[in-house]
Amino acid sequence: MKYFIIKNQEMPWGDYGDVLFTGLLNVMDSNFNDMVFPELERTGPYIPEIYIANSRNVIVTDDVKQMIEQNNISGITEFRHVIKKKIVNINWKSWDKSQEPLFIPESNEPEDYILKGENDIDLLKSTTDVWELKMVKQYNLTKISDKIDRVYYTHLIMDFKPQFDIFTPQNILVVIISEKLKNIFEAHNINTLRYIEILQL
Repeated sequence: MKYFIIKNQEMPWGDYGDVLFTGLLNVMDSNFNDMVFPELERTGPYIPEIYIANSRNVIVTDDVKQMIEQNNISGITEFRHVIKKKIVNINWKSWDKSQEPLFIPESNEPEDYILKGENDIDLLKSTTDVWELKMVKQYNLTKISDKIDRVYYTHLIMDFKPQFDIFTPQNILVVIISEKLKNIFEAHNINTLRYIEILQL
């Protein structure tokens, strides 16, 4: 079976696009301890069905959570409910992706789309529930080249046979899924991810 590193879909507008897509996810308190419930601040009404925040925090909507549960996907240890702390009404999905952003924050800081934006309470209440996937952290990817490739990861190889459909390696901040799970996402027309096949021994 093939396995894939998953990344968020490519966005226009550089860091502005990345913040509009992922929002800001806080998973630790002021003492750097894991929160019981992560807190999400982001734009709406659109929330990607599945995306990655903070390198390997996988966030899914309620519909995707149910889809995963119904398909007996292995490797998930827990669905952590995410508290929607703030939703700013910016319908960036309607913007022309071939042009510059319709507007940028006065500070020119991408995070200020959210930090300086108004919390739309009605939108916060009406948008879907979201969850963080807690998954197995196991295995090490093997380095086969000193030339680091952060696009296609050709400097790494998987010299083991995973027992899970989704997991994160111990030695690199990525999320890996099976071809089975990739096919399920594609069958449900989920297009929020890119898939990079990981080389296998």
